[in-house]
Amino acid sequence: APEDDNMLKVTGDGRKAALDLSLVIPGPADAPMPKVDALADIVARIHRASEPTRGAQIIFCDLATPKARA
Repeated sequence: APEDDNMLKVTGDGRKAALDLSLVIPGPADAPMPKVDALADIVARIHRASEPTRGAQIIFCDLATPKARA
């Protein structure tokens, strides 16, 4: 149906899939998210390495932000 294939939705789904395919194709709630998991590992490593200087990190993700009902 045309409403399922409008360009804005197709583009949005492509951006979501690039972050994690489970954002487009639902799977188990505990399924691994390789890119997000890799980011978490890197952030944790940098946090531990910068602990002596009390370093801070700012991480932005403008995609897949939580909804009110998650």
